[in-house]
Amino acid sequence: MLNINTAHEKHHLFFIVGLPASGKTHLAKLFAQENNFQFIDLDEAIELAMNLSVSQIFAKFGEIFFREKEQEQLNNIFLIKQNTIVATGGGTPCYCNNMELMNQYGVTIWLNESLDIIEKRIAALPKKRPLINSQSIINEYLIETFAVRKNFYEKSKHVLNSKNIFLNNLQNIIIKYV
Repeated sequence: MLNINTAHEKHHLFFIVGLPASGKTHLAKLFAQENNFQFIDLDEAIELAMNLSVSQIFAKFGEIFFREKEQEQLNNIFLIKQNTIVATGGGTPCYCNNMELMNQYGVTIWLNESLDIIEKRIAALPKKRPLINSQSIINEYLIETFAVRKNFYEKSKHVLNSKNIFLNNLQNIIIKYV
């Protein structure tokens, strides 16, 4: 369980950002289970609200519609008053001023996983990623996507780099705020 530390402004919302397959959902869920936090996967919240998978939403309505639904769900999260950790979608920080809002309402933590590891994870489960529809373009997609999204991710209050993406390191960041 986390101890209280008043060195930082207190927060109760923590947003995990990073590229698809960087480990956001896995690490956030693990953290929530071990620390009695509410866990929200933003993509899952959108899927529940729409009764469709993210891939189906993209195919049926397009990315702009998806980003609007994402913004709606994020705005609902900002109203939560209990300790909550949120695994965002990979593109969440890049739209609708979301990164600035997440930093305003909580603490952002970027999982800066290596592109090699992410590529292996995506290749293993390609159908889970709506913006990547072919294994032959994974590397190209990651390089281009990272180049665009890096500027948004860098606005995170904290960064865990590839060799430091562990539960205890995430706990060490969050303990400063609760």
